[in-house]
Amino acid sequence: MQTMRTLARNMAFFLKCKEAGLKNGVALPEKEQGIFTNFIHE
Repeated sequence: MQTMRTLARNMAFFLKCKEAGLKNGVALPEKEQGIFTNFIHE
């Protein structure tokens, strides 16, 4: 239960920071395009 409480507190903090950042003009980071690789060599 302690782990879940800590997780909840950290998530609440993150959401408050995100909201404050967006209100003050801090943009979300750009999402990178996924790169698929094939490590199987024949």
